[in-house]
Amino acid sequence: MDDEPLTPFVRAALAADFASPLSNSGTEGIQFINADFTLTLSRLPASEEIGMEGNGHLSAAGVATGQCVMHDTTGPIGFCVVTAVANPVALGGRTAS
Repeated sequence: MDDEPLTPFVRAALAADFASPLSNSGTEGIQFINADFTLTLSRLPASEEIGMEGNGHLSAAGVATGQCVMHDTTGPIGFCVVTAVANPVALGGRTAS
């Protein structure tokens, strides 16, 4: 199974796992722990290279949501939206606001 090529969809899904640390990182590191993500694509990637652009983060009372735009070499292909909970260890024991 290790020698099977990755499909374009699988490549995008693997990249989507980085949406949480990308959208939930701050000057003090990763402040939230990934709870879930949703990947939506308007089309399959046209190339092996997948890029991500973090373009949104909101948080309140220890809960966060973030969004990244997924790209291939020809342009945007979709979004990955994440939900997360506060990581008190990264925050030095205090809860995110």
